[in-house]
Amino acid sequence: MLVLEDIWVTLGARDVLKGAFWHIGAGERVGLVGVNGAGKTTLLNVAAGKLAPDKGRIHKKKGWRIGLLPQRGLVHGGYSVIEEVVGSASEIGRIGNRLAEIASYLEDVGLSGEQRRILLDEYGELEARLSLLGGYDIESKAESVLEGLGFTGDSKHRPCSEFSGGWQMRIGLAKLLLQSPDVLLLDEPTNHLDLYSRDYLEEFLDSYKGAVVLVSHDRYFLDVLVKRVTEVEGGRLNEFKGDYTYYEKEKRERISRARANYERKLEEIEKHKRFIEKFKYNASRSSQVQSRVKYLEKMEKPEPPSKLPKVIRFNLPGTRRCPAIVARLKGITKCYGENTVFEDMDFIVERKDRIALLGRNGAGKTTLIKMLAGKETFQSGQRHLGKGVTPDYLAQDVSSVLDRSKTVIGVLLDMAPYDLVPRLRDLLGAFLFTGDDIEKPVSGLSGGELTRLAIASMLLRQSNFLLLDEPTNHLDLASKEALMKALDTYDGTLVFVSHDRYFIDRLATKVAEVGQGGVKMHLGNYSDLLSGKKEGFASVYRGSDNIAGEGRIYDLEDGKKQSVSVDSTAKQKRIAARQREKQNKRERQRRQRRIAMLENRISELEEQLDEIEKKMSSSKVATDSVKLNELHRTKVEIEQEIDELMTEWTRLGNEYEESCLE
Repeated sequence: MLVLEDIWVTLGARDVLKGAFWHIGAGERVGLVGVNGAGKTTLLNVAAGKLAPDKGRIHKKKGWRIGLLPQRGLVHGGYSVIEEVVGSASEIGRIGNRLAEIASYLEDVGLSGEQRRILLDEYGELEARLSLLGGYDIESKAESVLEGLGFTGDSKHRPCSEFSGGWQMRIGLAKLLLQSPDVLLLDEPTNHLDLYSRDYLEEFLDSYKGAVVLVSHDRYFLDVLVKRVTEVEGGRLNEFKGDYTYYEKEKRERISRARANYERKLEEIEKHKRFIEKFKYNASRSSQVQSRVKYLEKMEKPEPPSKLPKVIRFNLPGTRRCPAIVARLKGITKCYGENTVFEDMDFIVERKDRIALLGRNGAGKTTLIKMLAGKETFQSGQRHLGKGVTPDYLAQDVSSVLDRSKTVIGVLLDMAPYDLVPRLRDLLGAFLFTGDDIEKPVSGLSGGELTRLAIASMLLRQSNFLLLDEPTNHLDLASKEALMKALDTYDGTLVFVSHDRYFIDRLATKVAEVGQGGVKMHLGNYSDLLSGKKEGFASVYRGSDNIAGEGRIYDLEDGKKQSVSVDSTAKQKRIAARQREKQNKRERQRRQRRIAMLENRISELEEQLDEIEKKMSSSKVATDSVKLNELHRTKVEIEQEIDELMTEWTRLGNEYEESCLE
């Protein structure tokens, strides 16, 4: 176990961590969350031994190795990628050298029986450790990890110095995964990964034997991997047993309970004050008055509960109706020098489509969306926009489309219709630009602020065809959620590039795989695509034939059009469907009741757990080993019960969601 006890860290004039208590058990999966600047990275650096706390103690299980992936700043050079990654497994190298050394000692016929036994015992232990680390197939394992993280073909053998910052971080991640530390601390590991590499990392971590701590703005990634969430807030740590979705729900409920308790205490204080004021000159009530005065003096003053983080609340404007075909690229060939990105490629966007463009980095996603927006030329082919289509394009680098010489308010003033000028401050306030923030120069904005400003400016233009290239870049989880809700209500046509699986699954009605000079279209979202591939389904695109009412589908795998017949027993099917729906409804209600009971019990247990952890971190208990052991045993029992209840809660929740989709 890794335990951080009473950790204080001061940076500048601010206490970033204030008496934080944190523990990481063997094999745990922990999500670390909090607003930007809350202290997540600081906590990871303390846990990894990269930053000494101003006060506090760190306890680590003997022999435990801790690996940290920072957000940025890794640079590798000199060796090829594969050499750099294999060479990083230093423990494997040390074990191999020691095994060779022991083997040579064992050849000495003059060894005593006891000496030989000691050497053989050590040899067996080292062999077991080497096997656990995958040392016997280290190079093939390194190849596999690099392939999973996007280093395909000969790229693994190119010098590290040839790669850009994002790829340098991938090299660092590959090295860390190959080293297999007992605790993996990953600070935004998905920032520089495409969707396929994220899927690989998700699968790798899911089967990883060590403990994993994740800082991530990828909600799906957190929900799939973590079983516990630690929130950094106000220098303190708050624990939640469950995934990120559970954390969000429980956080709201805790704040609601704390606010109700705070208001009750204020009401009680006010009640005592009114009594004192009313009877302070009444001799017969003087003892009661004094009693209440002393009570108020001793009473601990209630602190206002924390508030839920501000979120952007906005709706995209209504749009003019588009024609059936919004945009068409026909026979497109696009090259950059000798690199052919697209060759004789056709692409159709239909009215109300919500198309997610997927593909490896460099496959051509940004090029495709730029061509649709008219921002990129091509060597041959045609681009056609439907009559009345007004596209609006959000570039991946939003700073390139914003005038950096302007202020925040100045950007909107330049494009706002006269009747909207009085509402600009309200609009900016909805995007968290308040007070003096609206006078900030664009050149000084962070990545997240630039994105928010760019999307705010889109509200001033009435577009019916949105083209968004990585719109969630630099946005925190709350801002992503707000953006998804706005796009959910958008009544126009949408094409977007994203590596955020939750974002794609929530919005996409079609998925376009970009690569190998063309595009493959699939119906549904990314989860539907993966499910279809597992089942061996063909990739299907409902093309313009459907608009004409001919009822045909186009199979991209064999290029053949096939007719779809109408089932003559449709009525019987509808009756059977209604009966299934009634049965499903009864089952959903039963699950809902059980889920509510589980949530109440889990909430009670977590409150008990909070009290125990407060006691364990107190100075009195810290010196009492008997009491500390007793509390620890109780804590383990409660955690086991919570785990069992959470397992049932998750199963029932999944069953409930599946039944809702039937």
